[in-house]
Amino acid sequence: MNQPKGITLIALVITIILLLILAGITIATLTGENGILNKASIAKEESLIKNYQEQLDLIWQGVKIENIDKNKTYEEMLGQAKQEIEKDTNFEGAKVEIIDGIIEVITKEGYIFHILEGKTEYVGKEGEEKGIITTTLIANEAQNKKITFTATAVGASGRRLTYVFYINGEEKQRETTYKTTFTTEEQVTSFGEVITAYVEIEYGEQEPSISNEIIVEDNTIASKEELEKFRDNVNEKHITYENKKVELISDIDLQGSQTKQWIPIGNENDNFRGTFDGNYHTISNLVINVENKNYQGLFGYIEKADIQNVKLNDININTTTGNFVGGIAGTIYEGTISRCGVDGEIKGNEAIGRYNRICSFICKKNNKFN
Repeated sequence: MNQPKGITLIALVITIILLLILAGITIATLTGENGILNKASIAKEESLIKNYQEQLDLIWQGVKIENIDKNKTYEEMLGQAKQEIEKDTNFEGAKVEIIDGIIEVITKEGYIFHILEGKTEYVGKEGEEKGIITTTLIANEAQNKKITFTATAVGASGRRLTYVFYINGEEKQRETTYKTTFTTEEQVTSFGEVITAYVEIEYGEQEPSISNEIIVEDNTIASKEELEKFRDNVNEKHITYENKKVELISDIDLQGSQTKQWIPIGNENDNFRGTFDGNYHTISNLVINVENKNYQGLFGYIEKADIQNVKLNDININTTTGNFVGGIAGTIYEGTISRCGVDGEIKGNEAIGRYNRICSFICKKNNKFN
């Protein structure tokens, strides 16, 4: 008995569909992300990377053994290792550089290796997406009027970075390195100088990472001229230094005489309102010889200010009939004078007595004032 042709056709279609499904499964098994061919390719790549790394280890260890008793510097050994890598046929077509104490090897396939302190590390492959770098900048204020800035790159391990530091809007320093933190050369400053700084980090083809901007003001005094500039800023430029600290960082000799008299810091109209910290330094040879002038001393008139940790030595203040006269300050309104000392002569009428006593007390303990 003959079967209907329609049933035969349906069976054929079903068979074809099943064959296509099986073929799709087979192709996916071979070529998919987790397919056999892809896994084989990954395994081959991993094996190649491992072989490269082992060969670099052997070269470096050979250089070390060869130079055990030769007293070569680390830099000299790096140079020899670079030459050995370039001669090795395994690294034919590779690019070999020494940057910042690191040997970088980029093979012809684009695999990147670093040799640092005797350790070989696989960094990655050229052109691989490695994410965005973020950058921060801080200021480290050193002693003796010098400031440095330190940049930190987050997410930059193993990557070649170019740090470009901008000081006061101009490119000041450019350095290519693998370091994820980098410090600028010292910037020498003077009292009252304001420095703005930021850093760009260039890496690969991506947009540079730009740090925050830092503003640093030098409020440290290291010389007679800088102390005079501080005084003129208060008296003539009407700068109060409110909520700021001005610091003495060295002893100062004012070299005072009848012709080189000290003009006090601050007066009735313009006064200092910050913190003056002498850091236990001494100001010597302050001379004031005026007639019938009020508010005389190192500071003339200070309001809502704090003066601390400074000694006046060999001072000579003579105001004849002047009022409100003292060593550290002629008068102080809603402020403090602490751990200060005065050694010298102060003359005036009787009204100055109580103002002088405020700042004449001195007690030495551990070479500091109390």
